[in-house]
Amino acid sequence: MDCAVAETGACMHGYELESCPQYVKASADESPIAAPLMATFRRTDACTLEDARPLLRQRYVRVVGVVGEAEAGKTACLVSLYLLAARGMLRGFDFRHSATLRGFHRVSEGARWPEHGTPMGLTTRTEYPLHERSPSFLHIRLADVEHAAPVELLLSDLPGEWSRELVDDESKSDRLRFLTRADVIWLVVDGRCWTDDWEQKWINRRTCWLVERLATIVRGSKPPPPLVLVVTRKDHVSLTPEGRAKLQQAGTSRGFKTEVLEVAPFSEIEEVSPGSGIADLLAITART
Repeated sequence: MDCAVAETGACMHGYELESCPQYVKASADESPIAAPLMATFRRTDACTLEDARPLLRQRYVRVVGVVGEAEAGKTACLVSLYLLAARGMLRGFDFRHSATLRGFHRVSEGARWPEHGTPMGLTTRTEYPLHERSPSFLHIRLADVEHAAPVELLLSDLPGEWSRELVDDESKSDRLRFLTRADVIWLVVDGRCWTDDWEQKWINRRTCWLVERLATIVRGSKPPPPLVLVVTRKDHVSLTPEGRAKLQQAGTSRGFKTEVLEVAPFSEIEEVSPGSGIADLLAITART
C-alpha cells in the first residue's frame, strides 16, 4: 500500500518509519498528490472543493455528499470506513492513500478500538460554526480488489444541524450546493428511530422532507446523483419490509435512483459485526 508519511509526518498505524510493516515506496502507476494540494491539506486537516480542485483535475475522484440530521451516524460511517481500511478489514478494498490523514485521525479520536479487535463505538460528533459556508471533505484512495481498479473519494464531513436547518428552512440550501457536483449522496438515517411507531412516522416524514429539499438542490442535474439511504444502528433494529419500502419510495418518487442499506458502523452486540454494511456501502459508491 502507499504510505502517507511523506505528507503527514506520521504512520497511520503509529509505527516508526523503519518498523512499519506496511511502508513501501509508491508504485509507478500511482501518481502522487500535487505538492500545492498537500500543503493546503496539511494546514487544514481537511479540505474544501476549491482546495481539492488540483486533485480533481488530475484524475477521477468521486465526490460523496454525506447528509443527515444530528446523531444519525454520519461521522460514525466515515470513521468506521477509515478504521476498517486502516486495519485491512474493509472487505473488497485495500487502503492506498489519504491526503487528509490527520483529518481522519481527528474525527476518529473518540472511537474506542481495542489493540486487538474491532471498533466498539464513537464518542465525538462533527462540530463547526453553523455560519460556515464551505463544507469540509475527507479524502481517501482505495483499491477495488475485485475489479483491480482505484477508488478515490472526497467525503463531506458536515454537522447534522445543516440538514436539520435545510428541512426547516429551504433558504438554507446555499451551503449544500456542492451536491450538484456530487457523484452520489448518502442520506444517513438514525435506525433507532424505527423502534418506536411515533418516532418512525416522524423520522420518515422528516426524511421525505429532506429528500425533497435535496431534489430541489440537484434539480437540473441530468441525471441527479444516485441516493443511498443509509440506515444506521443495525445492531439495534432491523428495517421491516414496509419501512424499507417507504424509504425507497421517498427517493424514487423524487427522481433519484435509490438504494436502501442498513449498516452498523459500530456494534454493541456480538451478533452484528462492527462495520457491518460499510463495505457494501463503499461498493455501491465505487460502482455507480
